[in-house]
Amino acid sequence: MNTSDEVRLEVENVDLRRLLEQAGIDAAEHKGAQRLQRLLLEELHHRVKNTLATVMAITSQSLQAATSVEDARRAIEHRLLALALLWQIYSRCVFAQIDLRQCGQR
Repeated sequence: MNTSDEVRLEVENVDLRRLLEQAGIDAAEHKGAQRLQRLLLEELHHRVKNTLATVMAITSQSLQAATSVEDARRAIEHRLLALALLWQIYSRCVFAQIDLRQCGQR
């Protein structure tokens, strides 16, 4: 790399640092935020996969036990609604930092 390229890169770095400072973010915070975002996305991916596996199991069980398509539809609907309600109660308790044993009594 020649001297003019090095100077150009240094000027670009100064400009980028200035933009980050204006936004209230330094480079270390930005890297930390990127790592946190990646971690959160990986966790979300993991949870979505688990949820889909649960939905598949609910569907499979409902279809095996059903005597008609309508029975299967109702069973799947009720089980998914129960799962959604359970998740709603769980999330409220976790975000409110309520002990899960007390959560079930509410």
